[in-house]
Amino acid sequence: IISFLAPCVLPLLPGFIAYLGGTTVEDSKRNRKQTFLNSLFFVLGFGWGVWSVAFSFSVTSLIDMVLLMYMLSRKLGGFRPETILVPFTKISYASVLMGIGLYVPLKLLDRVVFDTSRTLNLFVLTAVAGIVGMAAYLFFTKIFRVEEIELFYKLMRKLNIDLKSSRTEASEQNL
Repeated sequence: IISFLAPCVLPLLPGFIAYLGGTTVEDSKRNRKQTFLNSLFFVLGFGWGVWSVAFSFSVTSLIDMVLLMYMLSRKLGGFRPETILVPFTKISYASVLMGIGLYVPLKLLDRVVFDTSRTLNLFVLTAVAGIVGMAAYLFFTKIFRVEEIELFYKLMRKLNIDLKSSRTEASEQNL
């Protein structure tokens, strides 16, 4: 019974119900409205497949998060959930805004600037949209004061110092 409600089976239900309803060719000639509705729901039912998979993944992820928070709370003897939920919310908002920051230039440049039927133009469009999206994410995490992004900034500073010192050493060796 549980597998009957699985996301891969759910889109087949309208067709299955229409089949069990006993709609025949003679019935379809007499009652065109009912036949149209049966056909419409049958076709719409197959479109629910991807959405139902995404929905079930989202619901199970939320349930998983709640259970993990509960087990973590029991293991630690209690903690304040906002210490995890506030940064998560900030990162989520930054991610959504980054998605918008990716989508807008991608669509705008695709329609106006680049002819994406060519491979090189597609790569350039992807690179430009990726850079704009990354810049948007870093910008919004800075605005929302996401503390976790500081690890990334520290790494970049360290790499920059390491690159400068290796350039200095290389130039000294060449002299």
